Amino acid sequence: MFKKVLPVIFAFFLAVGIGGCDWLGLGPDFIEPPTDDYAGLEDGGERIYNMEGRLQTEDEEETIEITKTENMTLNQESDPEIFEISIEYEWEEELDITDYYLGRDGDEYYYYDYDVIEEDFIERDLYLRTPINEGDELNPLTEGEEAFGVLMLLFGEMENGTLDYVLKDLNGILDVQKNAENSSDDDYLKAETQENIEVPAGEFEDAWRFSVAGEENGEEFNVTVWFVPELGLVKVDYFISVEEEEEEFDYEYRLELLDFDY
Repeated sequence: MFKKVLPVIFAFFLAVGIGGCDWLGLGPDFIEPPTDDYAGLEDGGERIYNMEGRLQTEDEEETIEITKTENMTLNQESDPEIFEISIEYEWEEELDITDYYLGRDGDEYYYYDYDVIEEDFIERDLYLRTPINEGDELNPLTEGEEAFGVLMLLFGEMENGTLDYVLKDLNGILDVQKNAENSSDDDYLKAETQENIEVPAGEFEDAWRFSVAGEENGEEFNVTVWFVPELGLVKVDYFISVEEEEEEFDYEYRLELLDFDY
Protein backbone atom coordinates (compact mmCIF):
# COMPACT_ATOMS: atom_id res chain seq x y z
CA MET A 1 0.00 0.00 0.00
CA PHE A 2 2.78 2.39 0.96
CA LYS A 3 4.51 1.81 -2.40
CA LYS A 4 1.30 2.78 -4.20
CA VAL A 5 0.82 5.97 -2.15
CA LEU A 6 4.45 7.11 -2.37
CA PRO A 7 4.27 8.20 -6.05
CA VAL A 8 1.15 10.24 -5.27
CA ILE A 9 2.89 12.01 -2.38
CA PHE A 10 5.96 12.61 -4.55
CA ALA A 11 3.80 14.04 -7.34
CA PHE A 12 2.05 16.34 -4.88
CA PHE A 13 5.27 17.84 -3.54
CA LEU A 14 6.67 18.11 -7.07
CA ALA A 15 3.61 20.10 -8.09
CA VAL A 16 3.99 22.37 -5.07
CA GLY A 17 7.65 22.85 -5.88
CA ILE A 18 6.87 23.79 -9.47
CA GLY A 19 3.83 25.94 -8.78
CA GLY A 20 5.01 27.43 -5.49
CA CYS A 21 2.67 28.58 -2.80
CA ASP A 22 0.43 30.27 -5.36
CA TRP A 23 -0.71 26.77 -6.47
CA LEU A 24 -2.21 26.35 -3.00
CA GLY A 25 -3.61 29.87 -2.85
CA LEU A 26 -0.96 30.84 -0.30
CA GLY A 27 0.92 33.36 -2.44
CA PRO A 28 1.24 37.07 -1.73
CA ASP A 29 -2.06 38.82 -1.11
CA PHE A 30 -1.42 41.90 -3.21
CA ILE A 31 -3.38 45.09 -2.54
CA GLU A 32 -5.40 46.26 -5.54
CA PRO A 33 -4.88 49.94 -6.47
CA PRO A 34 -7.97 51.86 -5.36
CA THR A 35 -8.53 54.27 -8.28
CA ASP A 36 -8.68 54.50 -12.06
CA ASP A 37 -6.43 57.56 -12.04
CA TYR A 38 -2.79 56.78 -12.82
CA ALA A 39 -1.46 59.14 -10.11
CA GLY A 40 -4.06 58.06 -7.55
CA LEU A 41 -5.99 61.35 -7.61
CA GLU A 42 -9.60 61.16 -6.47
CA ASP A 43 -11.90 63.65 -4.77
CA GLY A 44 -11.93 62.84 -1.05
CA GLY A 45 -8.95 60.49 -1.30
CA GLU A 46 -6.53 60.18 1.62
CA ARG A 47 -3.01 58.77 1.92
CA ILE A 48 -1.19 58.42 5.25
CA TYR A 49 2.59 58.03 5.45
CA ASN A 50 5.23 57.42 8.10
CA MET A 51 8.38 59.54 7.78
CA GLU A 52 11.60 58.55 9.56
CA GLY A 53 14.94 60.29 9.65
CA ARG A 54 18.34 59.44 11.12
CA LEU A 55 21.29 61.82 11.33
CA GLN A 56 24.74 60.57 12.32
CA THR A 57 27.67 62.88 12.98
CA GLU A 58 31.04 62.10 14.51
CA ASP A 59 29.72 62.87 18.02
CA GLU A 60 25.96 62.38 17.94
CA GLU A 61 23.06 60.46 16.49
CA GLU A 62 19.48 61.74 16.29
CA THR A 63 16.33 60.05 15.00
CA ILE A 64 12.87 61.38 14.28
CA GLU A 65 9.48 59.97 13.25
CA ILE A 66 6.59 61.98 11.73
CA THR A 67 3.14 61.05 10.43
CA LYS A 68 2.07 62.71 7.19
CA THR A 69 -1.53 62.80 5.92
CA GLU A 70 -2.51 63.86 2.38
CA ASN A 71 -6.12 64.80 1.61
CA MET A 72 -7.29 65.40 -1.98
CA THR A 73 -9.98 67.86 -3.05
CA LEU A 74 -11.05 68.31 -6.66
CA ASN A 75 -11.35 71.91 -7.83
CA GLN A 76 -14.80 71.94 -9.38
CA GLU A 77 -14.08 74.81 -11.78
CA SER A 78 -10.66 73.94 -13.22
CA ASP A 79 -10.08 72.56 -16.70
CA PRO A 80 -8.17 70.25 -16.86
CA GLU A 81 -9.06 68.66 -13.51
CA ILE A 82 -6.79 69.96 -10.76
CA PHE A 83 -6.62 68.60 -7.22
CA GLU A 84 -5.64 70.50 -4.12
CA ILE A 85 -3.57 68.16 -1.94
CA SER A 86 -3.52 69.30 1.67
CA ILE A 87 -0.73 67.94 3.86
CA GLU A 88 -0.78 67.68 7.63
CA TYR A 89 2.22 66.59 9.72
CA GLU A 90 2.15 65.21 13.26
CA TRP A 91 5.37 65.24 15.27
CA GLU A 92 5.21 65.80 19.04
CA GLU A 93 2.51 68.30 18.17
CA GLU A 94 0.42 68.98 15.06
CA LEU A 95 2.45 70.96 12.55
CA ASP A 96 1.15 73.51 10.09
CA ILE A 97 -0.89 72.27 7.13
CA THR A 98 0.59 72.93 3.71
CA ASP A 99 -0.79 72.17 0.27
CA TYR A 100 0.04 71.93 -3.41
CA TYR A 101 -1.87 71.50 -6.67
CA LEU A 102 -1.56 68.56 -9.04
CA GLY A 103 -3.52 67.91 -12.21
CA ARG A 104 -3.62 65.89 -15.41
CA ASP A 105 -3.28 67.29 -18.92
CA GLY A 106 -3.67 64.45 -21.41
CA ASP A 107 -1.05 61.81 -20.61
CA GLU A 108 0.95 64.13 -18.35
CA TYR A 109 0.62 65.30 -14.76
CA TYR A 110 1.78 68.77 -13.73
CA TYR A 111 2.18 70.83 -10.60
CA TYR A 112 0.13 74.02 -10.68
CA ASP A 113 0.28 77.40 -8.95
CA TYR A 114 -2.84 79.44 -8.25
CA ASP A 115 -2.70 83.07 -9.41
CA VAL A 116 -4.85 85.00 -6.95
CA ILE A 117 -4.90 88.09 -9.20
CA GLU A 118 -6.00 86.27 -12.35
CA GLU A 119 -7.96 83.77 -10.25
CA ASP A 120 -6.67 80.95 -12.40
CA PHE A 121 -4.19 78.06 -12.28
CA ILE A 122 -0.78 78.26 -13.94
CA GLU A 123 0.91 75.08 -15.16
CA ARG A 124 4.31 74.67 -13.52
CA ASP A 125 6.65 71.64 -13.34
CA LEU A 126 6.04 68.25 -14.93
CA TYR A 127 5.37 65.54 -12.33
CA LEU A 128 4.92 62.40 -14.45
CA ARG A 129 4.22 61.11 -17.96
CA THR A 130 1.93 58.11 -18.33
CA PRO A 131 2.04 55.24 -18.78
CA ILE A 132 5.47 54.83 -17.22
CA ASN A 133 8.17 53.15 -19.28
CA GLU A 134 11.75 52.28 -18.44
CA GLY A 135 13.90 55.41 -18.45
CA ASP A 136 10.99 57.81 -17.81
CA GLU A 137 11.42 60.57 -15.23
CA LEU A 138 9.57 61.30 -12.00
CA ASN A 139 9.62 64.68 -10.29
CA PRO A 140 8.44 64.36 -6.64
CA LEU A 141 9.21 67.91 -5.55
CA THR A 142 7.30 67.74 -2.27
CA GLU A 143 9.18 64.64 -1.11
CA GLY A 144 12.51 66.39 -1.68
CA GLU A 145 11.34 69.36 0.37
CA GLU A 146 10.12 67.06 3.15
CA ALA A 147 13.42 65.17 3.32
CA PHE A 148 15.19 68.52 3.62
CA GLY A 149 12.75 69.62 6.34
CA VAL A 150 13.32 66.46 8.38
CA LEU A 151 17.08 67.00 8.15
CA MET A 152 16.67 70.56 9.46
CA LEU A 153 14.58 69.27 12.38
CA LEU A 154 17.27 66.71 13.20
CA PHE A 155 20.05 69.28 13.13
CA GLY A 156 17.91 71.50 15.34
CA GLU A 157 17.61 68.66 17.87
CA MET A 158 21.37 68.11 18.01
CA GLU A 159 23.38 69.93 20.65
CA ASN A 160 26.13 70.79 18.18
CA GLY A 161 24.01 71.06 15.02
CA THR A 162 25.34 73.41 12.34
CA LEU A 163 22.09 74.30 10.61
CA ASP A 164 23.55 77.22 8.64
CA TYR A 165 25.86 74.83 6.81
CA VAL A 166 22.95 72.60 5.84
CA LEU A 167 20.86 75.49 4.53
CA LYS A 168 23.74 76.84 2.48
CA ASP A 169 25.30 73.72 0.97
CA LEU A 170 22.76 70.88 0.91
CA ASN A 171 19.66 72.47 -0.57
CA GLY A 172 20.68 71.50 -4.10
CA ILE A 173 21.34 67.88 -3.13
CA LEU A 174 18.08 67.32 -1.32
CA ASP A 175 16.00 68.99 -4.03
CA VAL A 176 16.90 66.15 -6.34
CA GLN A 177 15.07 67.69 -9.28
CA LYS A 178 17.34 70.63 -10.07
CA ASN A 179 16.14 73.86 -11.64
CA ALA A 180 15.76 73.45 -15.39
CA GLU A 181 18.52 75.91 -16.28
CA ASN A 182 21.26 73.99 -14.45
CA SER A 183 19.99 70.42 -14.64
CA SER A 184 21.17 67.48 -16.69
CA ASP A 185 19.61 64.14 -17.56
CA ASP A 186 21.56 62.57 -14.70
CA ASP A 187 19.82 64.76 -12.11
CA TYR A 188 16.41 63.13 -12.45
CA LEU A 189 14.82 60.05 -10.95
CA LYS A 190 14.64 57.48 -13.76
CA ALA A 191 12.32 54.48 -13.99
CA GLU A 192 14.44 51.31 -13.72
CA THR A 193 12.14 48.33 -13.38
CA GLN A 194 8.84 47.05 -11.98
CA GLU A 195 8.90 44.96 -8.82
CA ASN A 196 6.72 43.94 -5.90
CA ILE A 197 7.02 46.20 -2.86
CA GLU A 198 5.86 45.72 0.72
CA VAL A 199 5.11 48.66 3.01
CA PRO A 200 3.00 48.96 6.20
CA ALA A 201 -0.13 49.54 4.05
CA GLY A 202 0.35 46.13 2.38
CA GLU A 203 2.12 44.45 -0.52
CA PHE A 204 1.76 45.89 -4.01
CA GLU A 205 2.48 44.24 -7.34
CA ASP A 206 4.49 45.77 -10.20
CA ALA A 207 5.48 49.03 -8.53
CA TRP A 208 7.83 51.16 -10.60
CA ARG A 209 11.23 51.77 -8.99
CA PHE A 210 12.91 55.10 -9.76
CA SER A 211 16.37 56.08 -8.59
CA VAL A 212 19.11 58.68 -8.91
CA ALA A 213 22.58 58.80 -7.38
CA GLY A 214 25.59 61.08 -7.50
CA GLU A 215 28.88 62.10 -5.88
CA GLU A 216 30.62 65.46 -6.02
CA ASN A 217 33.01 67.42 -3.80
CA GLY A 218 32.78 65.00 -0.90
CA GLU A 219 28.99 64.81 -1.03
CA GLU A 220 27.30 61.53 -1.98
CA PHE A 221 23.57 60.94 -2.35
CA ASN A 222 21.28 58.11 -3.39
CA VAL A 223 17.50 58.38 -3.77
CA THR A 224 15.06 55.56 -4.59
CA VAL A 225 11.30 55.94 -5.03
CA TRP A 226 8.58 53.31 -5.55
CA PHE A 227 5.42 54.35 -7.41
CA VAL A 228 2.29 52.20 -7.75
CA PRO A 229 0.10 53.13 -10.75
CA GLU A 230 -3.43 54.14 -9.72
CA LEU A 231 -2.27 54.85 -6.16
CA GLY A 232 0.91 56.97 -6.17
CA LEU A 233 4.10 56.97 -4.13
CA VAL A 234 4.35 54.16 -1.58
CA LYS A 235 7.99 54.44 -0.50
CA VAL A 236 10.93 56.87 -0.64
CA ASP A 237 14.51 56.20 0.51
CA TYR A 238 17.14 58.95 0.79
CA PHE A 239 20.77 58.55 1.75
CA ILE A 240 23.22 61.44 1.93
CA SER A 241 26.81 61.40 3.09
CA VAL A 242 28.94 64.51 3.48
CA GLU A 243 32.67 64.49 4.17
CA GLU A 244 34.21 67.96 4.25
CA GLU A 245 36.42 69.94 6.60
CA GLU A 246 33.46 71.93 7.91
CA GLU A 247 31.14 68.99 8.43
CA GLU A 248 30.94 65.20 8.28
CA PHE A 249 27.63 63.36 8.62
CA ASP A 250 25.37 60.66 7.20
CA TYR A 251 21.65 61.24 6.78
CA GLU A 252 18.99 58.62 6.08
CA TYR A 253 15.35 59.39 5.37
CA ARG A 254 12.48 56.99 4.66
CA LEU A 255 8.83 57.57 3.78
CA GLU A 256 6.37 54.62 3.67
CA LEU A 257 2.65 54.39 3.03
CA LEU A 258 0.79 53.44 6.21
CA ASP A 259 -2.80 53.49 4.96
CA PHE A 260 -5.13 54.98 2.36
CA ASP A 261 -8.84 55.68 2.02
CA TYR A 262 -10.73 56.31 -1.25
